[in-house]
Amino acid sequence: MAGEDFSYYLQHTKGAFFFTGAALENAETIYPHHHPKFDFNEKAMLTAAKVLIGAAVSYPR
Repeated sequence: MAGEDFSYYLQHTKGAFFFTGAALENAETIYPHHHPKFDFNEKAMLTAAKVLIGAAVSYPR
């Protein structure tokens, strides 16, 4: 079960929140974060970076 308090911050300021899927394509078992065998598809970091760059570039000045 996951919890996230980011909505509290959005009550006080503008913001955005997104999830990036990063599961390994051929993983037989998916381990939770902080597990010694946790692993993820590092290509997802590039996808997340592109989303953040796009948001920053399109942010009105």
